[in-house]
Amino acid sequence: MRQLPAPRRRSDRGFRRLYRRHVGDVYRFALALLRNPADAEQVTRTTFRTARGVLVERGHRPAKRQQWLIAIAHGLCRQHDPRTVREPPVEEAANPGGGLEGCLTCREAELAVSQELDGRLSRSAKAMLRDHLQSCADCAGFASGQRAQRTALKRLGAIPVPQSLRKEL
Repeated sequence: MRQLPAPRRRSDRGFRRLYRRHVGDVYRFALALLRNPADAEQVTRTTFRTARGVLVERGHRPAKRQQWLIAIAHGLCRQHDPRTVREPPVEEAANPGGGLEGCLTCREAELAVSQELDGRLSRSAKAMLRDHLQSCADCAGFASGQRAQRTALKRLGAIPVPQSLRKEL
């Protein structure tokens, strides 16, 4: 059997470590979107095959690997079932403040909801978001859905990873 050069073995070892660390996160994310364990397994496998090609073959090293893997899985879920992804509105909802400083557009409000859920929103920005959500039913519904999805994703942590995914690719 032919041995690989040392840098390649080190890359493979790093990939195995990355796989073990994040396979559960990627699987649970795909399961949450697709709601089908078999499809989620397939998306997880394809995500890590794609990642391996980028990491091992090309030597690319993304800084935030978990987010990068989730982004790959998200794209694959979207290809699998386009209804799993909420598309941004084509037109922004009318801004009740007429574009005055201190008022959020619907797009800004969507971003602020994500930042709030991550705990990265300042007190003044929270107040602006709260005002916008009180005056825009579409954005309030979006925020409610995002909060419910975040809660559901936290509960998914208890779902075991299938045995077939516990073996590295």
